[in-house]
Amino acid sequence: MNINQWKKPSSSSINKIIKPTVSSSSLESSFKKLSSSSLESNKQINEISIEKKKVNKQQQQQTLPSESWAPIQIDQCLNGMHEHSAPCLHKHYLMKNNQTNNYTNLERGIELIYHSFKIKAPKFYNNEQKMEWMEKSKRIKMMKWAPDLEWAIYFSTNGQILVFNNVYIDAIIDSDKWSAGSCMGDSHSHLPFFKTKPSMKTFIRKYNHLPNNLSYLKNPNVKVTTGPNDVKTVEIQLEEDYERLDTVILCTSPDSYSFQHFLDRVTVTWSQAMIYQQDESSPNGSTSILSGLQSYNPVIKQFYSFMVDKHYHQQSIHAKKLIYSCRSPLVHPFTTQRVYDEMLRKLNAKFTIPFEKRRKIVYFTRQDADTVNIGRRIINETLLIDYLNKELKKRGRNEELIIFESYDYPNLQSLFKLFNDTKLIFGPHGATFYNSRFAPKQLAVLEILPSGGFYYNGFWEQASLLEQTYGVYYADKVNKKNDMIINDIPNFTKYLFDLIEEAQQRKPKDVLQKYYSWNVNV
Repeated sequence: MNINQWKKPSSSSINKIIKPTVSSSSLESSFKKLSSSSLESNKQINEISIEKKKVNKQQQQQTLPSESWAPIQIDQCLNGMHEHSAPCLHKHYLMKNNQTNNYTNLERGIELIYHSFKIKAPKFYNNEQKMEWMEKSKRIKMMKWAPDLEWAIYFSTNGQILVFNNVYIDAIIDSDKWSAGSCMGDSHSHLPFFKTKPSMKTFIRKYNHLPNNLSYLKNPNVKVTTGPNDVKTVEIQLEEDYERLDTVILCTSPDSYSFQHFLDRVTVTWSQAMIYQQDESSPNGSTSILSGLQSYNPVIKQFYSFMVDKHYHQQSIHAKKLIYSCRSPLVHPFTTQRVYDEMLRKLNAKFTIPFEKRRKIVYFTRQDADTVNIGRRIINETLLIDYLNKELKKRGRNEELIIFESYDYPNLQSLFKLFNDTKLIFGPHGATFYNSRFAPKQLAVLEILPSGGFYYNGFWEQASLLEQTYGVYYADKVNKKNDMIINDIPNFTKYLFDLIEEAQQRKPKDVLQKYYSWNVNV
């Protein structure tokens, strides 16, 4: 359905909060000054945004690789659809409000059907480690293994986009807490976004003698009561302080300030919301993101700069249009690859060095001061690095071992430059592996896990969704902090080199494929 067919209610002006003063003239003067500066600021932002969106529209004419994974979009409530699917929710609220002669600010509902897919099992050090990892992988509810245990199958899933008009959102201060009710959680609610009126906050003041000028007390949101000894109590209600914005994408997922969960959640809800944004017929107005605590990570700040015009954190806002995209799949090629494609396109970056000509092996140490969580260190790291350097020289391929320190790479351009010449990244489990998102798709990724029950599938999934070759190695755990020791460094090094050779030989379809449940001969 063409978006132009949808009727959009006109937006009303929103009053900024003015703290109560005794003089009504000072109230009016303050309001005029505030409104004037705010309107001028918004005008400048909108002019920049219009130009930016025109450029984005031109860029979107080019087909991105991730488009092959784009979900099917349904924006009409069809027979047989679940009553909670997005277009049926929209229909429900339209009918409900027609019956009561009320207005619903839910403008549109789009149900998204994501393709089934399968990813290649990791490359293992030996069969014993394979069985240990495979046994633990049975915990993953969203996938099942093919009978030969070579491919993990992820079945079709749904997403939703709900578009609201004229939404008042009070500051969401608890969004960084983990719960099923948080954004991207199973039970996150869209109901708060039917709020089309501002919240009021109350100022209470007592007077022995009221001032002579009582004109400001004529407001219906002001209440005066007289108590003992003729003491007057004045209650003044004013609108909450709302930031006035055009289009807002809701990204209030848990720990949105952290490097890891910004990349695996905030960017996911944003990339799904862009399905709606890229179909918008009008480029007018700015687009913002509302998320949780503000991050001071320079890479996250740079991401925000190309994702949207502005970003807000735990603030009360009024959105002319709110894109609700919290019902997004956590794991799917489309959202992961769309973020990757947009990042390279917006920054005009390319990976140009063929795999066989790359020289760098990058090690993610956990000895650096920037590591957030203690533990998971390689105790004999120095011996490992010394041995690996000797073996790299023996190979005679002009390869270089780089010890990764995050503060040496403060922006995406510096990361692109490093990984453009990198054939393998490896190290103990940690969020640093999210840097594989800034590397070429043809890449070897080796994650070292502590033995004895530790399991994590996130970096295997991420690497595979980007068509990278992933390997996992269990090192011997030595303490409760999950520190590890690699007892057989020569054989570990041989395994590392084998993984590099495997990555060089593989094609994208050797790692990631669409899945269809019927065997069809064509």
